[in-house]
Amino acid sequence: MPIEFDVRYFLEHKAMPRALYATGAQLMASLMQSKGAAVRGFYRKAERANPSYQCPYSDKDFSVDYQEFTNKKDSALIIRIRMPKPKISPLCRAVYLCYGKKTPKNMYFTSELSPSGDYCLCGWTRDDVHLNFGDSSAKEFDRVAELFGELTQNA
Repeated sequence: MPIEFDVRYFLEHKAMPRALYATGAQLMASLMQSKGAAVRGFYRKAERANPSYQCPYSDKDFSVDYQEFTNKKDSALIIRIRMPKPKISPLCRAVYLCYGKKTPKNMYFTSELSPSGDYCLCGWTRDDVHLNFGDSSAKEFDRVAELFGELTQNA
């Protein structure tokens, strides 16, 4: 695999979830304020760590939006980062960072390109466990909120 795959996979599946679980609100605030520049910051770190790597993306290649969801026990802030269109499985078209405001629970979801060309909604836990929630739907943001609500209630 080319280095671009390795770097992007590491950022989408390892570095960003670890940052969410380590810094929570701080990362969420940074993403809301600086949008794509915050994501590009992860790539700048990869460039410094791998001198032969040069990131092909600009800040504008990433879009960041967010919604707040509320259920009976908690409210959650969910940030979606739209990534450049993936060409190889299991790279992501989007990642979702979920932050529970009352309960100290976070969750990281991915919308991953599958080998068949469809997308699967997956997640990474604090313990680096990969979860697969099945085929992604048109209402992916709502599905992430639903899953996050279920996970925080049952955790």
